[in-house]
Amino acid sequence: MQRYTWQSPEWKIACGQRNQVESSNKVLKDALSTNLGDPNARPGRGWAYHYLMTMIAIVVHNITRIITGIQKLADMTKRAKDTSIRQRRRTDELRNRLPHHTTAQNCDAPPGSKRE
Repeated sequence: MQRYTWQSPEWKIACGQRNQVESSNKVLKDALSTNLGDPNARPGRGWAYHYLMTMIAIVVHNITRIITGIQKLADMTKRAKDTSIRQRRRTDELRNRLPHHTTAQNCDAPPGSKRE
């Protein structure tokens, strides 16, 4: 039995951070990334060696996450520049589509006046 209902606000407060930790640990142990889960991939012996290799693996993982985040941000900004503005659905009394106005254009003229 669980103390909190699955995905409830109380559950998210109690277990949400733990799930993030477990997700990061899973990625660190994954064979496609740092592969800390495979004892044959760690030929060294001793606590100091394993501690050092674990720290290096975590640093590599964090740098990889930072690079991935920067690349995704760059892709999103590039996509935002490439997308064209769709036509508005609203029409005037002659059934012509209304143009898009930027905030600056809307602030220059009072409502109901012609905009140049």
